[in-house]
Amino acid sequence: MSVETKPLNLQELVDELGRLLVIGSFGCNGGGADAARAAALQDVNGWRDKPASPTRTTLRASVGQILFQAAQPSAERARALAGNALRLRARSHYAREVMSLAGILPPGLSAEYCRSLALICWEQQGLTAAVALLERAARLFRDVEHLPAEVRATQQLRVVLHAEMGDFAEAVKLAQEIDAAPGHGTDRLPWLRARAALNVAFCHSALGKEEDCAAFELGLQAAESVTEEAERLYLSWLAARAWARRPNGRRVGVSKLGKLLEPAARLWPEGDVCLLLLDLCVCRTPGRQELDLHRLEKELRSAALSPAGAAAAARGLAFLRSQGFPYPGVWDMGAEAARCLRAAFRVIEPGAMRPIPFQVPWPVGAEVPVPMEA
Repeated sequence: MSVETKPLNLQELVDELGRLLVIGSFGCNGGGADAARAAALQDVNGWRDKPASPTRTTLRASVGQILFQAAQPSAERARALAGNALRLRARSHYAREVMSLAGILPPGLSAEYCRSLALICWEQQGLTAAVALLERAARLFRDVEHLPAEVRATQQLRVVLHAEMGDFAEAVKLAQEIDAAPGHGTDRLPWLRARAALNVAFCHSALGKEEDCAAFELGLQAAESVTEEAERLYLSWLAARAWARRPNGRRVGVSKLGKLLEPAARLWPEGDVCLLLLDLCVCRTPGRQELDLHRLEKELRSAALSPAGAAAAARGLAFLRSQGFPYPGVWDMGAEAARCLRAAFRVIEPGAMRPIPFQVPWPVGAEVPVPMEA
């Protein structure tokens, strides 16, 4: 079966992944043809397809057919690709099963396996496990596999993750370590470089530092090389919220964020649209006041959420209310609200959050022809 751009149902996807698993097991590849096949399977917009799911019995039978080949050490990269392809289709609950062949194989030990599993944990709200796996992957890429570009990419993922967790100081520290390491400026993924830099700009402002300008300009420069529409919009959102977080930046932030609502409703799943609406509410709230949760609920209802999305948003805000913490300012309360909403959407409606558009390079060390790069 040739890989086309048409949507694959989940059974077809697993069957096609099986072919790549066999190829990876024997350490051979077909050059550009297999790289293109791997890229097509790892469609960064695959979450839109919502493929029909086979039963677990059928899925286990499919992956069991390639058990011997996938048990070879050289197949770990193929197992990582298989899990990543399913994650990008918002099927993380199947991704773990395929990566371990329904629990028959032990966890992989390679850097690529750890990184792919980290992304799955991240999108299932296992943030502590994701941090540990990314740390291990970066160490393996550096000390065992000697792939500096992959070390940088993995560390940039960590920057984005720590910023999402509200660990702003750690995100800034990691970014400084990346800049000081050999190979600075050799990023192979402009979208990831832009995400990391714009998150760091936000973190600098949150910490009251003035270094955000350099990170902000770096992020904007990297974003110019990104062509995929949904990701360009995501980077515009990160830039707008980083600008709004600056002193006296809210008025401009409201204008910039407001212009993103219409395309976001068209290009993003509803969970991401809710986070954009949250940022707008934060920007419209005077600094010494608390975030008005009743107003936020009204804004979220305006997004015409699905029943599952509405339930997830309500659960996230209920958890925020239950904490009852005093927050130093509206941005701090907004950051906690974002964490609660993300967690609720990931647990209740996993497909409501756009997957991180990371692709496993195939073959090893190769640049996957990612559609979002210029």
